[in-house]
Amino acid sequence: MLDDTMNDPNEDLLNTRQAAAVLHLSPTTLATWRCCKRYALPYTRAGKKVLYRRGDLLAFLNKNRVEITPRRSR
Repeated sequence: MLDDTMNDPNEDLLNTRQAAAVLHLSPTTLATWRCCKRYALPYTRAGKKVLYRRGDLLAFLNKNRVEITPRRSR
């Protein structure tokens, strides 16, 4: 039985360069985040390759979204 929280295995897998483009970051920034464990951004190692799931990247963007609420006037 598949866990409902698992991502679709057919989902796009992206290398670091592609993932960085989705997040509008540099590949070096993603490498630094992995090294320093700066953010809980899931990735998979396949030998020397580092792969990201597109859905995880979009979830990361959504989770870190900041909404600005207008100030109330006095």
